[in-house]
Amino acid sequence: MNAITTTMPLTVRMQKSPFWGRSHAAGAKAYLVYNNTLIATGFTTAEDEYHHLKSAVQVWDVGCERQIEIVGPDAAKLVQMSTPRDLARMKDDQCFYIPTVDGEGCMTNDPVLVKVDEDRFWVSISDSDQILFYKGVAAALRLDVVVRDPMVFPLAIQGPRADDLASHLWGDGVRDLKFFRHMRVDVNGQPMLLARSGFSAQGGFELYFDGLTGGDLLWDQLFEAGRSMDVRAGIPSQSGRIEAGMLSFLSDITADMTPFEAGLDKMCEMSRDVGCLGWDALRAS
Repeated sequence: MNAITTTMPLTVRMQKSPFWGRSHAAGAKAYLVYNNTLIATGFTTAEDEYHHLKSAVQVWDVGCERQIEIVGPDAAKLVQMSTPRDLARMKDDQCFYIPTVDGEGCMTNDPVLVKVDEDRFWVSISDSDQILFYKGVAAALRLDVVVRDPMVFPLAIQGPRADDLASHLWGDGVRDLKFFRHMRVDVNGQPMLLARSGFSAQGGFELYFDGLTGGDLLWDQLFEAGRSMDVRAGIPSQSGRIEAGMLSFLSDITADMTPFEAGLDKMCEMSRDVGCLGWDALRAS
């Protein structure tokens, strides 16, 4: 459920990312519940944040983009059942934006799929109960997989100076990282995935922060390194992503749409059945 409030809602049912304390202290004016995770939003004004994102660098606590981890011998098969995008040629260091559909060919989410290892995937979802789809299909077909919600929380570094900030912590190799590819970086002694991705047209990175501790330290390191770059806490700019044509599930894409109606037809393999449960319905639509 989505909810925006100007006061901080308190309940043990809501998760908080490892960056919650720092993002809250950065001057949040509102709060959003997304995937049962509480995040701070609205640090200045929408107009000010829009223009700042175009000129400097922002750090976003987007830990609410929950991961669905699918691991095991049938992991690739299960993920393919959820999407008409052909995943057969996905490389081990690649991310795919995928439309996920139900048996009727209607949208259930529009996540970023991260191939972590050969038999291990993270599905980085928009606000929904997509995990129940994977659990239900896996149980019904007795697939050899484990489906779970790991303690992995994305942290975005976005804006024209994102490369400068990221390279300060992880070296100039990050500048060569191609769009929707990921690499392993050292985060204070722990290997984590850094992807060239993010919900802005300005570009940048998303770090898949693994675990519940150490978030404050990393946040402080980023802000110390970015002091001369006018780094700020921020959130995805709604006007900016609409301007760039970046869609959002349950905002622009609704559950009664097919991927074709959502403008995602280029991501649908329709010349042959790749194993998507909704393929026949999509062919008939």
